[in-house]
Amino acid sequence: MKQKTPRRFSPGLVISGGLFPQAAIQNKPGAALGLLQRLADTTGFEAFEIAHVSSAEERLAIGRLVRDRGLRLIYWLSAIQYSAPHSINALDEAERRRAADELLPQPAFAAECGAEAVAFLSGPDLPAHREEAVRRLRISVEELAAAVRAAGLRKLIMEPLDRTAHKKRLMGPTAEAVAFAQDVRRTHPDFYLTLDVAHATLMGEQPVESLRLALPVLHHIHLCNCVSDPTHPLYGDRHMEWGAPGFLNKDTARAILKAAAEAGFLGPARPIVSIEVKGDGGERSWTLAREADSLLTSLDIF
Repeated sequence: MKQKTPRRFSPGLVISGGLFPQAAIQNKPGAALGLLQRLADTTGFEAFEIAHVSSAEERLAIGRLVRDRGLRLIYWLSAIQYSAPHSINALDEAERRRAADELLPQPAFAAECGAEAVAFLSGPDLPAHREEAVRRLRISVEELAAAVRAAGLRKLIMEPLDRTAHKKRLMGPTAEAVAFAQDVRRTHPDFYLTLDVAHATLMGEQPVESLRLALPVLHHIHLCNCVSDPTHPLYGDRHMEWGAPGFLNKDTARAILKAAAEAGFLGPARPIVSIEVKGDGGERSWTLAREADSLLTSLDIF
């Protein structure tokens, strides 16, 4: 493993559903474990973000790898959420119940993998019934938080997505997501947000300002590129490589991390800063992983 890593954050990589398609991982036993082993051996990443791993044997093997190598792992429920026809903020209680019940076993699986946190998304936005949808989401989050505690974990994380541009999820504008998180923290103090700078940009926000708003409840950052011009053919959350025609490059990423450092977010606790970029699952994905490793190393400016 490379020894040089950024000093004030843990360099991370979003694997499942990002760099490596989740469908290919799920349909190939041992694939997630193999990816983690190779990435740990050949890059300087300290943190990885994966989605559902269906095999108990593989989950336990991942847990051993995480412990033996001192890695950090975030276990995402998003792949299950995207594939399900129901929503955890559905107005219909039977639908909300089905959506929640699909997720509630997962924290125990995350614990087997050695994850430090379980992460999820809100359901689709319901513009005409947003207030009630938020109330329904709150119920589901309480249930999920209880499952996290029962699994022996503490941290539960929600990622706000864009509301109107592409993913069209209930959460949402950063200020609203922060208010929601602060409300949840009254009963579950270890509830956090992930800030994805692409989704913030797609909502018309400035990533640095979104960062400042999110700081009181922020767990980690996704550095992800996008095109925010709705007339452009690449508009939306496409997990693009850095650079034009998107907004994210080394300079904009440095500005975001500089603001995080000045605000005291980066430091001895070394929060995770992950790159999220879409790969094909083949050699191109490995090239992108090496490039992401170099990009994060180059951002060690503090």
